Amino acid sequence: MNLLDPNAGVMVWTVLTFLIVVTILARLCWKPIIRSLDAREHRIREALEASERAKADAERIQKESSAILDRARAEADEVLAESRRDASVLREGLLKDAREESARTVERAKREVALAEQKAKDEIRREALALSFDLAERILKREIKPSDHESIARSVKDSIEGAPGARIEGRN
Repeated sequence: MNLLDPNAGVMVWTVLTFLIVVTILARLCWKPIIRSLDAREHRIREALEASERAKADAERIQKESSAILDRARAEADEVLAESRRDASVLREGLLKDAREESARTVERAKREVALAEQKAKDEIRREALALSFDLAERILKREIKPSDHESIARSVKDSIEGAPGARIEGRN
């Protein structure tokens, strides 16, 4: 028996066995296999759709994050600019206050100098008058009483103020 020679009996039995196996498989296994393939296809389709949704959500979130970051940068720039303006205003105010305080200090110093000058002049006048009276007392060889002292001081002062070209306190 040669395997390569066609034998009609074997051929019939082979075809018949094949048809029986296909029928059994079609009735028993084909539906579960198809259901399994359909379920797998459905899971793959859902996974692809979920992936697309996740991708779209990620893009949307990225755009929102970018917009939020841009707004935050703009707000930070605005706050920085406002801080700079406030610092400039504060600096100008402090400079103005310092200038005003400096001017007040200079004026106060001028008043104090003028007052000290006036006190010194008054003291010099008193000393000059005292020396003059001591000298006059020695010349006259007598003691001058306080009432005499005041009247002489007034008359000397009046004569000094009345003299032409005389320099009177506060005037030239």
